[in-house]
Formats: sequence, structure tokens, C-alpha cells
Amino acid sequence: MSVTLTIKYPGVATPQNLKNVDYSTTIEKLKKVLIKINKSDVPLDAIKVVHKGRILQNDNTVGDLTVDEGQTSTIFVTGIKPPVAQPKPAAPQEPQAKPVLPEVPPPQPLPQMQPQPAQNPLPQFQQNLFAQQNNNAPRQGNIFEKYSSLLGLALSIIVIFAIFTFVFLSISKNNAVSTVITLVIVVAFFAYLFRNVRWTIPMVSKCLMHFFLSLTPFWNLQQFMAEEGANRN
Repeated sequence: MSVTLTIKYPGVATPQNLKNVDYSTTIEKLKKVLIKINKSDVPLDAIKVVHKGRILQNDNTVGDLTVDEGQTSTIFVTGIKPPVAQPKPAAPQEPQAKPVLPEVPPPQPLPQMQPQPAQNPLPQFQQNLFAQQNNNAPRQGNIFEKYSSLLGLALSIIVIFAIFTFVFLSISKNNAVSTVITLVIVVAFFAYLFRNVRWTIPMVSKCLMHFFLSLTPFWNLQQFMAEEGANRN
């Protein structure tokens, strides 16, 4: 009779199967078969065969094993392991075809630059000079306008001072005709001044201040003349 042995190794997931093993086969002969199958040089004494927790000796036979209904039996073997399957070499990869670059047309020659005639820098210098003179012109005009306005203000003060002096002298002499003429001139002059209110008001205030200050010597002179007349009498 024969039996199928399922051999399991510690640390190996896939067991080995030996079919048609005769009952009379000893454990020693079974160890030699395992050495041959696994291509190992392990000595016989290093191999242990365990069946249902019992270590089998070399003189035991397969008939000493417990066989199930399917005529199979399982044993555990230590001291020897089946060879590790070497990984298959990877298939050589086909070389990738290099991308074909589009042909680049040769660069076209640049057109030759024709030399341009040199420009005369004198007209440009004259233009810059004229532009600078034009920029300075408004400043000079502003200076002239400033001095002319000051001159006009000074002349106006002198004229007003002369008019008020003439009025005071006319009033002091009781000359009615001169007084009326003077008043007409003063009204006409102020009417002309009030055409520009922006600068007339401060100017008139200054003129009035100078006028009242100018009355002081005349007033003192009139008092002095009155005192001299009283002393003579």
C-alpha cells in the first residue's frame, strides 16, 4: 500500500507533496529523498521528522503514521528547507525610439545696414537755447510786473498824499472852489482805484494811515501860527 505525504517546513508557506510512498519506507530513506529533492547537503542527524507531536526515529516506517481516509498524512520536517525560488529575470526592455526633431531652416542673413549721414548738432543746440530763453522769459515778465505794481502803488500813495495835502490847505484857507475841485479829483481817483477791489482795499487803508500821520505836522503848524497871532495881539 502507498500513501501521499504532505511535508511542511517551518517558515515556508507552501508545503511539499510526495505521492505513492510505500508503507515500508523508513524515515531514514525518507530523509535521503528530502535531501535529494531540496538539493541540500544537510546531514541526516540534523533532520527531524515530527508527526502529531512525536519525533520519528530513522528505523520507523511510513506505516507507523496515522493515515486519514484520503490516504494522506502530514509530517513536519526541521533542519532542512526547500530552496528559495529565484526571481525570474526581467524581460529586456525594447529601446525607445528617439523622437525625430523637425528640421530647423538655416538662419537667413541679416540685411546690411546702410550708413546714415551724420546729423549736424548745431540746429539741435540752437533749439535747446531758444527753449531755455522761452522758459526764462515768463520769469523776467513776472519780475517786471512785480516792480511795476510796486511802482504804481508808490505813485498812488504819493498822489493820494498830495491830494489830501491840497485838500487840507484848501480847507484851511477857506477856498471853496479849490475844495470842490479837489473833492472831485479825489472821488474820480477813488472810483478808478475801486475797479480792482483786490488790491485797492489794503492800499486805501495804507493811504489813510499815511494821511492821518501827515496831518500831525500841519495841525501842529496851525496851532503854532494861532499862538503866534495871539502873542502879537
